[in-house]
Amino acid sequence: MAEFRIDEEDAILPVRITHKCEQIWSGKALEQEYNYLVYDFETEQHLYHARAYLKDIRTVSVYGPFAKNSDRLVQLEGIAIDQRVLAYLRRRYCTCKRSVQVDMCLSSDAASGWVLLMAGRR
Repeated sequence: MAEFRIDEEDAILPVRITHKCEQIWSGKALEQEYNYLVYDFETEQHLYHARAYLKDIRTVSVYGPFAKNSDRLVQLEGIAIDQRVLAYLRRRYCTCKRSVQVDMCLSSDAASGWVLLMAGRR
């Protein structure tokens, strides 16, 4: 018989989730609209942000890590994303992407500035 389990708790929770909607108008005509969720995470050492556009709700983009005690939000290089943050997002989204510095990336897949972290869960 198969063993079943229910995961109800996450190892980390966002400190804030914000629903934003930005609209760009030209006179009375709506030119562009961005409707998205922003997740803010804090770990012991770093900050992370994630963004999911509601038009493509199956995908989330992860930004960070950022230094927690810095005045400027500069993405740190060479540090893996905290696995608790990824686990939280993987439970909710089919595809996770991470922004990268294009000039430092050897993969042709990263030419767009994004690296796929996880896909096809659902």
